[in-house]
Amino acid sequence: MKKILYFYGLAYLLFFTTCKRNDGLFPYTQKGLNRASYMVDGKAYKINATISDIYFGYYAIDSNLYGAATFPNSDEGIFFYLNDVKFQLGRIDVKTPRIGALYIDENRNEYYTLSGYVDINYIDSTNKYKRIIAGEFGFVCKNEKLNKVLNITRGNFDCEYVYHK
Repeated sequence: MKKILYFYGLAYLLFFTTCKRNDGLFPYTQKGLNRASYMVDGKAYKINATISDIYFGYYAIDSNLYGAATFPNSDEGIFFYLNDVKFQLGRIDVKTPRIGALYIDENRNEYYTLSGYVDINYIDSTNKYKRIIAGEFGFVCKNEKLNKVLNITRGNFDCEYVYHK
C-alpha cells in the first residue's frame, strides 16, 4: 500500500511541476519574430507585427540606440521610446530622462508611467540582414483625467531593429 501511495504522489508531483501555465502570452524568445506580449491588469495581449509596426533604430555614429517600440493592438497599445541609450544589454528605468513609456487604451486614453523598466536582454548585431533585439518590460501607468492606474506586467518583445549609418 505504501508503494502505491508513493507512486501516485510522485506521479501527481511530476504532472503538476511539468505542466506549463497557459496565460495567453508568447513565450520569451530571441529569434527576431517581430512580436510582443504583455498583460494589462491581468488581461493578456499578443501582437504579431511587421518591422514597421515594432521599430527600434540603431545609429552607428555614436553607438547609441534610438527609436520607439510600438506594440499596437487595434487602437490601443504599448509605446516606449529610447533616446541616447548605449547599445548594450541591461535594465533601464523608465523614469530616466532617456526613456519613456506610454499605454493607450481602446478609447484612446493615454496612461503615462509612474514607474517601471525596459530590460534589453539580447542584441544580435552579427547578422547583416536580420538584426535582433529582445527583452522584457513592465510598468505602472496612470491617466490623470480618469484618475485610473494600470499595471503592465510580464511584457516581452522579440523583434528586428533597423541599422542607420
